[in-house]
Amino acid sequence: MDRDSTHSTTSTAARWASQAMMFLTVIALVCLGPVLIFLFDPALPRPGAPYDLARVDPPPDNYLAMTLAVTKPDLIRGVSVLTVSRIHPVGNYAAAPGSPMLRDDMELFINGNRFNLSANTLIRDLQVNLVHESNGLEMYPFDTHSLRFGLYAMTEHDRESLVMAMTANTTLSRNPFVPLAWSLASKDPNTRMVAQLTSSPALTALGIHEVQVTLSRWASTRAVSMAILTAMGLGTLVTFTTTLWYLLARRADQLPTAIAHHAALLFLLPVIRASQPGIPRASTGTLVDPLVYFPSLLLTSIGCSSLAVAHLAQRYVEAKRRRNAAVRQLIEDQLRHRNARAFAIMDAAGGPGRGGNDQFTRHGLPPLEGDTLGRNVPLPPPVGDTHAVMPRQGGEAWEGYGGVVEEEYTEGPDPVWRGTAASPRPIGRMESGQ
Repeated sequence: MDRDSTHSTTSTAARWASQAMMFLTVIALVCLGPVLIFLFDPALPRPGAPYDLARVDPPPDNYLAMTLAVTKPDLIRGVSVLTVSRIHPVGNYAAAPGSPMLRDDMELFINGNRFNLSANTLIRDLQVNLVHESNGLEMYPFDTHSLRFGLYAMTEHDRESLVMAMTANTTLSRNPFVPLAWSLASKDPNTRMVAQLTSSPALTALGIHEVQVTLSRWASTRAVSMAILTAMGLGTLVTFTTTLWYLLARRADQLPTAIAHHAALLFLLPVIRASQPGIPRASTGTLVDPLVYFPSLLLTSIGCSSLAVAHLAQRYVEAKRRRNAAVRQLIEDQLRHRNARAFAIMDAAGGPGRGGNDQFTRHGLPPLEGDTLGRNVPLPPPVGDTHAVMPRQGGEAWEGYGGVVEEEYTEGPDPVWRGTAASPRPIGRMESGQ
């Protein structure tokens, strides 16, 4: 009774564990769609995302205005793109009042990159690749990155004058730098940016600007990543618990299904890890990998291997049991066949009161009923065409493939055989009166 109750409890627990694992697998597949949309739809709005990260207000007149934007930040490679657009002169630098074209040729410098701005020509947008100074990918999803850039502009005439003055070790009587007015914006919805003007007020007043931008991940990105990691860890724990239940409950019929589920989860774990937004490759590694991902792979592999070994061992035991049962049945059949023939000889040779059934009765054993050797033990049919016969006095009973035949003594050198026995062997000599 207790054994049945324990077996029922373990079976119910194993069934609930299997259903929980299937439920978590379905939840992971359902969540995969929104995660993919989040990854591959950069146009998703970010409520509250700041547009102007930093700005420098223009002077009263005579300046060069522009709009800066940090785009395409690649936190894994550590590269971002600075786009300079809407470049237009104001005041004396314009070809005419309100004109978007320059009066004189000008040069714009961004992080050592020089761009020639021709006079009397519409100014096109510019792009500069910026390399990140720090890269904290190992702290994903709480990593932070930073980049720095400086910019200034000079007319071509003022630049030549400055070079000549520096060569002659003299100073210019005027400021060679063009005053700049700009605003810095973020146009990447997946990355949070914070900008700070790091140049001194004196350099800013001259027209030399230096900006530092810190890049990090939005709280929603971190929430999605942590949710995926939590689901991965819980799924692994449920899977490993299911493995223990299957092994303890000895549910041999459910082992193939459990192995299939574990193998599917083992192949899904890299996909689940890669579904985290902006996560680096597994070869790079992050801080959460040794905390969640690698233990999940290890536990799932151990569970799958344990179930596979248990399934193979169960099949081996069942095959061995079937072989033993077949051998046991063969031995029993041979013994039953031999005993049946021995009892037949005893009944035929002993006469009334000397047969096998009477011997059983005399020793207090239950008699053989009909043609059986006991309860539910059938008596096999005769082996050959002949049956056991009563040997004559002075003869010997022989056993062969055709049954028991008698040796009959006749006059002459050789006895005369009667029956169909092949290669007979003597059972015993029956004397007169036996």
